[in-house]
Amino acid sequence: MQWARKQKGFTIVELLIVVVVIAILAAITIVAYNGIQNRAKESAAQAAASQVGKKVAQYAVLNAESYPADKAAFISYAGVVESSDTTYDYFTSTNQKNFCLTANKQSVSYSFSSLSSGTVKGKCIENLAANPSVIGSSMVYFGAAGSTQAPSTKTIAIDRPHSGTSSLKAAITGTGQASIMAKPLAQFRLNVGESLSWSFWVYSTKAGSIANIIEGYRVSDAAYTGSNIGTTIAANTWTKFSRTWSPTVDMNVSQIGFYGLSVVSGDVVWFDDATIQRGDTLYQYGDGDSDAGFWTGAAGASSSVNIVTAE
Repeated sequence: MQWARKQKGFTIVELLIVVVVIAILAAITIVAYNGIQNRAKESAAQAAASQVGKKVAQYAVLNAESYPADKAAFISYAGVVESSDTTYDYFTSTNQKNFCLTANKQSVSYSFSSLSSGTVKGKCIENLAANPSVIGSSMVYFGAAGSTQAPSTKTIAIDRPHSGTSSLKAAITGTGQASIMAKPLAQFRLNVGESLSWSFWVYSTKAGSIANIIEGYRVSDAAYTGSNIGTTIAANTWTKFSRTWSPTVDMNVSQIGFYGLSVVSGDVVWFDDATIQRGDTLYQYGDGDSDAGFWTGAAGASSSVNIVTAE
C-alpha cells in the first residue's frame, strides 16, 4: 500500500516572520536612499553657492569694490539659470559694498556672503524691521496701536535687553493699554496671495491679554486695514510672539507689534528683537550686526540681511 506524502508548507508564524523581515529591509533601503538623496542635494547646493559666490566676489575686483546691484544683475553676471528645482536669492546693501546669495536645491539651501568665510547652511533673509534690536537713540521706527493708550515714557534703555545691549522700554505713568509696534524703513506693498511672517519679544511686569497685530493701508483707497489675534503674556519673563499672515486686499504695511495689554501706573514693558520677513516661513532673527550679516543702509535705520535657518 502506498501512503500519500504529507504536503509541507509555511506556517502562519513563518509567513509573518518573512513579511516582517521584508518590511525591515524595505525601510532600511528607503532610509538609505533618502539619505543619499539628501546628501546629494546638500552637496549640490553647497557647490552651487560656493561657485557662484566666488564669482560674485570677483565682480567687485573689476567694479570699484561694488557688487551686482540686484538679482537681475547677479543672474546676468553669474550666468546661472533657475529651474523648478534650482533657484537663487540675492541681496545687496544700498551702496553695493556687501552681498548675500543663496543657492536653493529643492528643500536645501546654502548661502555665501561678502562677510562669510565660505558657504554657510541656511538662507539669506532680509529683516525689514528698520531697528530690530533697538539700538541708538531714535524712536522713529517704533509706534503704537489702539485708541486707549496709557500715558507712558518710552525710551531706548539698557536695563533689560533681550539680546544685544538695549531694548525699547515703556514706563507706564497712567491707566489704559500698552502698545509697542516695530516699523520698516518705509511702508512696503503686500499683495493678495503673498505672505508676511514676523516675530518680536516682550517683557512685562504685568500679565494679561494682548493682541498680536499688523497694520497698514489699502492700496486701492489708502483706508486703514489690519489684522490681530488675541494671546496672553506672563509677567516678568521674556515672551516671544510670532505670526504668518496673508492679506485679503493689496496693502501697504506700516507696522507690526502688539496692543491691548491693560496696565496701570508703575507697570513697565520692554520690547526687543523684531523681525519682519516676506514669505510664509518664519526664519530665525538676525540684524545687521549678526555674524555674516549686514545693514542695507545705516545701522539701526534700514533693513538687514543675514544667513539664517527656519525656526
